[in-house]
Amino acid sequence: SALVLGGTGQVGRHVLREVLGSAHFTRVCEAGRRLTPLESFPEHVRAKLDQRKVDFDKADSGIDDWQDTFREGKFDVVFIALATNMRDAKTHENFEKVDKDYVLNAARAAKTSDASQRQRLVYVSSGVANKDAYSFYSRCKAATEQGLADIGYADTIVFRPGFLRNTNRLVFRPVEAIAGPIFTGLSLFTDKLQINVDQLGKGMRIAGERGTADLPPSAEATKTNWGSRNFTVIANRGARALAQQDM
Repeated sequence: SALVLGGTGQVGRHVLREVLGSAHFTRVCEAGRRLTPLESFPEHVRAKLDQRKVDFDKADSGIDDWQDTFREGKFDVVFIALATNMRDAKTHENFEKVDKDYVLNAARAAKTSDASQRQRLVYVSSGVANKDAYSFYSRCKAATEQGLADIGYADTIVFRPGFLRNTNRLVFRPVEAIAGPIFTGLSLFTDKLQINVDQLGKGMRIAGERGTADLPPSAEATKTNWGSRNFTVIANRGARALAQQDM
């Protein structure tokens, strides 16, 4: 079973479709502030999809319905592609609330108390995550990574992609428009800088199915931490390699 958070986002939509299309998962829950129109999925996969609209602002107000749903779901794999950007958040406080607090609260709620169930968590972060960086964005991503690892899932896997290619954003982003061709050009010489969002979605699905112990060497998975519990990291090149696997 799988829980997908942020299934309408640029990465999350591909994770959701990959998970729904996989025979490995027989029960899938999509949860978020917005949900994917059910009619956009093939009929044969709709039966295994449960959709729950979530008000993450209620996470600190005691037990509520969505937290109960997450806990009682006892999901084997929790995929998190929930994020925002400074343009939408407008302040550091709002950015941190969505990008870190919502993510950590949801992950805590989804962790089962059943010690016999080895749950796995797969999170898409950023290639620039760094707790010692000058950039608030980089520090926040690193803090979220470590916070997720500290929750204590049996297996925590963090993807750190580079520039996301082939997004379908509703709002024009000048920086992306300028940077995109540059990264595309540089990617002719290296596979460390850029990844198609559909490739990232596939890589995350494969990691969720197989787990750290069963990842192919081409994923170049490493163990790291920001001062506390270890977690698995898959960088841009490893994510691209995973997406090439016939799995």
